Amino acid sequence: MRQVLQDSDEPTVVVAHSYGGIVTAEAAAGVASVRHLLLISSYLPEVGQSLSEFGDGTPAPFLDVDLAAGTFGVRPELLVDTFLQDCDAVPVTARRGPRPPAEPGERDGAWFRR
Repeated sequence: MRQVLQDSDEPTVVVAHSYGGIVTAEAAAGVASVRHLLLISSYLPEVGQSLSEFGDGTPAPFLDVDLAAGTFGVRPELLVDTFLQDCDAVPVTARRGPRPPAEPGERDGAWFRR
């Protein structure tokens, strides 16, 4: 994403939603063509700040943390109320699953390098 933004001289408005705001803010930081950054239902971290740095250092209540396996996921009973509260009242099937947490010091969206 950062490379695409850097390759253009056209004034650009970048729009991101939810977690995408974190990686988008990082990718757009300092790019001269980016005039505006519009984040919808998202966080705006400082450059280099990770989502894991938000809050009080304990896992969010909607997370199901498995320390033995080294993974975390969303607690199924809290999925709809936490992330899908604005969806129509229809059965919701979400693709979700445990993932390993970031290594200490690893930034969210580390696949976007400066």
